Amino acid sequence: MRITHPLTPVEIFTELLRRNALTDADTAGFKAYKHDKDLCPSFTEILEGILGVFLSYHTDVHDIQGFSDEGIDVLLRYRDDDGEHKIGFQIKSYDEFELWAKEKLDVLKTLKAQYATAMHTVRTEEYFVVLCTDAIKHRTRIRSITSALKTFANCTVVKPKEALGLLQLGGFDTLIQTTRLICQDDRTLQAAESYVAGMTPAQAYAEIALVCSAFEDGLDLDERDIPEFLREWEETFDAPRLDVHEEGDIIDDLVTEQMIGYADGVYRIDVRRLPEQICALYFDQKVLGVSTDRSFRIRLAKLLDLAP
Repeated sequence: MRITHPLTPVEIFTELLRRNALTDADTAGFKAYKHDKDLCPSFTEILEGILGVFLSYHTDVHDIQGFSDEGIDVLLRYRDDDGEHKIGFQIKSYDEFELWAKEKLDVLKTLKAQYATAMHTVRTEEYFVVLCTDAIKHRTRIRSITSALKTFANCTVVKPKEALGLLQLGGFDTLIQTTRLICQDDRTLQAAESYVAGMTPAQAYAEIALVCSAFEDGLDLDERDIPEFLREWEETFDAPRLDVHEEGDIIDDLVTEQMIGYADGVYRIDVRRLPEQICALYFDQKVLGVSTDRSFRIRLAKLLDLAP
């Protein structure tokens, strides 16, 4: 695939925040997240997911660095036609807000100092303050931060419901959503999307699994393989369990389309009958050097948004 919407990593990060935001009530879960153990590694993984897409498509080199001081928890670097860019991320945890409530820490005062250090010492051009706390319990202090920092140049405050949504997305799904954002008008992707649009997600996943199996594992399948592919789809997308009749209909359709034939307890794949649109997407992603294991089938399915 090719990049058809050349967004910057920062633009992608901002869009992913918007798309995946949860509710304020959900953010009570931040109580279980620790700053160094959970939050910094998780957001590093998310940013690596974004940059991984750019690296796959052979754009300029990017990197992520962890900082223990200089006002930054995670530093994102990337280079484009305008030169090198440095984006700083400062993460504030539930525990820090609790210390603030007990007057053992002034989070707002600390943030102002960290912002100044990041801008003047590291010379970041944009600065994100990521609030990872209970949006309801700490509502007043969140408002204080938002109000105080709104006049700070190139400073964005990420709300807890946005931060949690992105945190729960994880690195793999971040990579998938980033790819769909910047390659959304790519012809290979559009052709595959059009092909699966008229079928159920489970049927589409079965055909993806056939393509991957044919080119990676050979043409023969035993009677358990296709049901196992369907279990895989159910688990990945948290879909309702297909009953035996629905499974049978999917297998019958594959036979009717002559993608598989059955004899002596074995299904044999006919590569000539496999959907060329899915085959094209398979080889497009394989040429990027992506590992063609179980996660590769899931990658193709998520690129095509095969949620139930």
